[in-house]
Amino acid sequence: MQIPVAGSGKHTRTSVLVVDDHPSVCEMLRVLLAGEPALCIVGEARDAKHAIDFNEQAHPDLVIMDLGLPDIGGIEATRTIKTHTPQCTIVILTVHEELYYVVESLKAGAAGYVLKRTMSSDLLTAIEATTSGGQFVSPMANSAY
Repeated sequence: MQIPVAGSGKHTRTSVLVVDDHPSVCEMLRVLLAGEPALCIVGEARDAKHAIDFNEQAHPDLVIMDLGLPDIGGIEATRTIKTHTPQCTIVILTVHEELYYVVESLKAGAAGYVLKRTMSSDLLTAIEATTSGGQFVSPMANSAY
């Protein structure tokens, strides 16, 4: 897997913000992404408000966003982040397979949509595709899309 390194001189690695209200998911993401030298987790947020605040301060290259957050939710957080920092890449990581969530996430500005149940096989592919300017939707969700 060849994940591109973000930036031009400023960054040597793609900075990643993880947004999920479940500590176990954050831990799995830390383990999964630790083996990728081009990626660096620079922060974690347990809700959308903290994700938006962190994004405005640190401007990560990539946000991995859960939809089911305890406050405003991942779709609205995605819309807000993309409004303030349109260059930020957002990949949704969720349990929701319904077409509605796929479409609304992409309309809000997400470039990727990965199901948690396929995270280990799809997330790195999604990151590679989206940080290169493309889109990715997990095949299980894509069957409805």
